[in-house]
Amino acid sequence: VDLAEATWLQADLNMDGILAGLQYANTALQDTNYLGLPTNDTDAWAVMLGYEMNDVATFKIAYSDVDEDGVLGVANTATGSVATLGGQSKLYTEMWWNYGYVSAVGAESFSITAETQAVGIDWFLGYYDTEVEPAGVTVAELTEVTLTASKSFGPLDTSLAIIYADEDVADLTTTDIQVYLTYNF
Repeated sequence: VDLAEATWLQADLNMDGILAGLQYANTALQDTNYLGLPTNDTDAWAVMLGYEMNDVATFKIAYSDVDEDGVLGVANTATGSVATLGGQSKLYTEMWWNYGYVSAVGAESFSITAETQAVGIDWFLGYYDTEVEPAGVTVAELTEVTLTASKSFGPLDTSLAIIYADEDVADLTTTDIQVYLTYNF
């Protein structure tokens, strides 16, 4: 509570299948001389455009940019470390699994997603890309591709996720397979 003040403004439109959105966020440390260093606010903005074809598919493309001169990212500080990239955010470009990168100071990100239902299964495909450059120094370049398949069986919700990630700066490539089983009672 005493760490920072945050502002979040968002406007979304869904009109005849046309989707559009605009986000603005600001975080400002409460202590303007944090650890003896002057601090700057962090501003971020994001835009999203999409199209929803009834009973067929939904497609979205989004872009976000976070100030490179700020001190604190625009994610929830309670869900991530302030000293690292941060926690999960609600930016349109937030990755499905490798969250925290797009909301970090100096992040420039975009995403393309598609959702549909076929053969009784809900399908999701997302492509995410971000480059994190606080103060002009590249600390992360991450690409993530996620495919999920979800289906409910009465009170049991099931999901399978396959996540491919390529982090260029750390030279790390991973492929994760996750299974989710949720029983609703």
